[in-house]
Amino acid sequence: GGDQLWLRVQKDGAWGEPVAVTQGHGDLYKCSVAVDGKGNAWVFWAENTSWPKQSVANFEIKARSWSNGKLSEPVNLSGSPGNDVSPVAATDGNGRVWVAWQGARGNVFHILERHQKADGSWTSERSVSTQKGNCWTPAMTATTKGERVAIAWDTYDKGDYDVWVREFSAESAAESRPV
Repeated sequence: GGDQLWLRVQKDGAWGEPVAVTQGHGDLYKCSVAVDGKGNAWVFWAENTSWPKQSVANFEIKARSWSNGKLSEPVNLSGSPGNDVSPVAATDGNGRVWVAWQGARGNVFHILERHQKADGSWTSERSVSTQKGNCWTPAMTATTKGERVAIAWDTYDKGDYDVWVREFSAESAAESRPV
């Protein structure tokens, strides 16, 4: 039958009924949730948009927001012919939601990110990782004051596994560095 992603909201200590985020009968991989400064919950997931029609997978990063008891229409945040998987999300101190993921670009996996602008729209895709070799499994958190986010990942760039991190604000990016 395939996969389906569900959302369940807790309000005043009571759980609501499950809400279907995806239609079902899909091919999904990993999900993440973050709440923006307006109180909207954003749900992110990787979905194979070519399944079951084609034998070659094409996973895309999708998102929907939950606000006032309603889901928004799904948004494709990656839109790439390469696979995009493993979304992670966090909210900065200004209430902007950030999402990072592992995306195939030029036959190599990179770590990529997008985040909300002040008006709630999404920025263009930006590369997080700087290595020429494969990078995997991003993790993300807001810094203590919440003005920045830190995105970490592992890479096999030098022939062994190394963990790297890079910090971002809405306006700038620090250099990536090994952990």
